[in-house]
Amino acid sequence: MAGMIPEHKIDEVRSAADIVEVISSYVPLSRAGRLLKGLCPFHGEKTASFTVNPERRIFHCFGCGAGGNVFRFLMMHKGITFPEAVTELAERYGIDLPRVDARGDQAHRGTKTALIEAVALAQKFFEDELEGPGGRPARDYLARRGLGRNLIEEFHLGWAPAGWDNLRLFLESRKIPTEVVERAGLVKQARDGRKYYDTFRSRVVCPISGLDGKTVAFGGRLLVEEENQPKYLNSPETPVYHKGRILYGLDKNRPRLRERRTVLIVEGYFDLLSLAAHGVRHVAATLGTALTPDHLRLLKGYVDQAVLLFDADEAGRNAAARALPLFMSADLDGRVLKLPEGHDPDTFVREFGPEALEEALSGAVDLLDFYLDQTLARYPDSLAGKSRAAQEVLGVIGRVEGRTRQDLLRRALAQRIEVSEEALELSARRRPEQEEEPDGLVRELAADFEMEMLRTILLHPEVGNHFFSTDLGPRLDSPAARRIYEAMAGQYRKTRTVDPDRLIEQLEPAQADLVSGLALGEDGLEDENLNQAVSDFLGRFEERDRRRREVRLSGQIKAAQQAGDNAGLVLLIQEKNRLLKNNAI
Repeated sequence: MAGMIPEHKIDEVRSAADIVEVISSYVPLSRAGRLLKGLCPFHGEKTASFTVNPERRIFHCFGCGAGGNVFRFLMMHKGITFPEAVTELAERYGIDLPRVDARGDQAHRGTKTALIEAVALAQKFFEDELEGPGGRPARDYLARRGLGRNLIEEFHLGWAPAGWDNLRLFLESRKIPTEVVERAGLVKQARDGRKYYDTFRSRVVCPISGLDGKTVAFGGRLLVEEENQPKYLNSPETPVYHKGRILYGLDKNRPRLRERRTVLIVEGYFDLLSLAAHGVRHVAATLGTALTPDHLRLLKGYVDQAVLLFDADEAGRNAAARALPLFMSADLDGRVLKLPEGHDPDTFVREFGPEALEEALSGAVDLLDFYLDQTLARYPDSLAGKSRAAQEVLGVIGRVEGRTRQDLLRRALAQRIEVSEEALELSARRRPEQEEEPDGLVRELAADFEMEMLRTILLHPEVGNHFFSTDLGPRLDSPAARRIYEAMAGQYRKTRTVDPDRLIEQLEPAQADLVSGLALGEDGLEDENLNQAVSDFLGRFEERDRRRREVRLSGQIKAAQQAGDNAGLVLLIQEKNRLLKNNAI
């Protein structure tokens, strides 16, 4: 099951949903033979590379690599979960979805729907409290921050009054079960285990919403500091709230992001609100966590560039080291804005105005340059210093996905420290954590061969038995190819076919992107060529295994010679000779 939706109901929705009709609601498509094409909604482009295949019920962008089925399109475009995408399509096509809890009862309690309803009622409670007599201190605070009536209403700001259980009692009066309220992160259980108290008390409250505009959590700021109480407090993670997948304000600000094709990423909701009060709306905020790949995947649908705020100190350098692999792997342009010491976006825009912020943004430096500047400054300007700095930077480069991206970064590093790219390449291969890894080019060629095999299976599932009768998974070099193969094998053994539409739902986003691209490739092979291709693939596995055994034996022979192990040496040479003889037959 997926999010308490029975599998047969998911299949019913899948069959009813017309992927062309759904995607056309968001992206203009034009016919290109048996395919349809349009401008990708997930990255900026002028030439249509976003492709939909109605027969296989999948889409793929050959520009940014995003792909999937109709469920995944809605998940990416609207920032919703898989069950939410299924539910939305079920409503669109008139399919009833019974919700089943762990005991098999028709249940409302404890489901995501129940949690969202509880959070929505809490939002209404907080908004009403802000407008009531007890909300005067909060209204005064918001006025001092420059937040007027329009922004308060747009962002649904509220007030959590003092007192231990105001919200709990309100939700109880609305017949919301305590277990749902607790699971939604709105109350916490007291130490005695008998009572519950409100999570948010004496705080200005900022609702946190997904791209669909539904509130899933809250952030709150204390007006009067209290001992042992944090100034800022966010809801705990819940089944409907994952802080690594949501950016505050993105649902409200995304039209300006699309227009500007750039986003300023700040660290808190009040920075974003203060900027909004000054007319700066191409902004999104993280929620108590560092940027994640899911954050960047959300942003790629709207922008080409993201501007980060880092200090020019050790903390800023470490933050840049974490961010650089994410941005490079996502093919998103990252830049760093350095504000004057002592300023954050809120204080800066209030003191100098939005025009000064725009001017500062125009001078934001490239993320790679910022990281290299900060790292090289930590070491002496000597050969030894440059060598140590290079090793540190190479460690960060090693976390970037894709050999081409890594090569580009090594080239930039080589230019900065004035050494040859060949020397850096050699240094990278000598890094201790890479000593046991196969050569990068060999890995890349192996991945190409393995992906071509997977593509053949996707286009010709009738040959699946040749590849799934024995487990080839452990013999695949590419982790992505291995995971896709395992999912294919599981599906084939159950259904005797491989359906990319269903396969995508079993995979991580990056693997789903690969599958959609493979399945949207050129047409399949004729029978004669197909049989030859199958034979070639299996033969290449045998040849690769043989060569690796030969290399392993050569290494063992060398080690035995160095150790003076004559008896072992004889056995190893005999084994290698048998291997070479069998290959010659």
